[in-house]
Amino acid sequence: MTVRQVGVIAGPLAAGLLIALGDIFVAYLVDAATLLVAAVLIRGLPPLPRPAWPGRCARAPRCAGWARASRSCAPSRCCS
Repeated sequence: MTVRQVGVIAGPLAAGLLIALGDIFVAYLVDAATLLVAAVLIRGLPPLPRPAWPGRCARAPRCAGWARASRSCAPSRCCS
């Protein structure tokens, strides 16, 4: 079972329990707190590496059309 599948099942279950045991305000408070925890944890992740092909070239519009048509990107064909 993936994390997403667990979240799809556990999220509404936890919300229903919080509403049944407490109040809807408690459910919103817990939701806001978990959002803040996630935001803090995301800030601790390392930055994504820069792409190998960072710039645009003179043929960028034609290259974009080619990339869409072939479903892949080959910078050597577009900008060399």
